[in-house]
Amino acid sequence: MIQRVEELKHRLTQKPDDPSLFYKLGKAYIEAEEFGESSRALRKAVALAPGEIKYHLLLARVYAKQHRYVPAGKQYKQVLSLDPSNLKAHMNLGLVLEFHLGNPSRALAHYKKYVDNGGDDPRVLKRLKLLTEETQSDKAPSGPKHKMKADAAETSGEDAKEDF
Repeated sequence: MIQRVEELKHRLTQKPDDPSLFYKLGKAYIEAEEFGESSRALRKAVALAPGEIKYHLLLARVYAKQHRYVPAGKQYKQVLSLDPSNLKAHMNLGLVLEFHLGNPSRALAHYKKYVDNGGDDPRVLKRLKLLTEETQSDKAPSGPKHKMKADAAETSGEDAKEDF
C-alpha cells in the first residue's frame, strides 16, 4: 500500500496536472484508510477534471466515511448536474439527506428519481415505500435515525451549510 502511494506521488512529480493520477492516489489512500489524504487527492482530481463523474462519486464516498455529509451531498449534487439520471448519486444523496441531514422529503424526491431511472436496490425501494406511506397518511416523516452531530463550533465552513 505504502509503496503504491509513493509510486503515485513520484509519478505526480513528473505529471503534476494529471487528474487520473490524483484519482488513483485517492483510491490508494482509501485502501490504506487514510481518508483525509484521500479527500485531498480527490479534491485535486475534481479541480483538474470537474466533468469526471467518477471523481465526484469517490470524493462523496470519502466525505461520507469522514461523516462530512454536507460536502458529500454537494458532490452527489454535482454528479446530478453532470448526469441527471445517475443512479448512484440519486440513491446516495437520498440516503445522506434522510439519515444524516434530516431531510426525508428531499430524500423521497431522490428515491423517486432513482426508481424512475431504473434503480432497483431493495434498500431504496424500502425507504421509498416507507416515506411514501408516511406522506400519504399525513404523518410527518419520522426523520433520520442518525442526525449529523457536529455543531457549528465543530463544523468547518465547507461542512456547515446544506445548500444543495
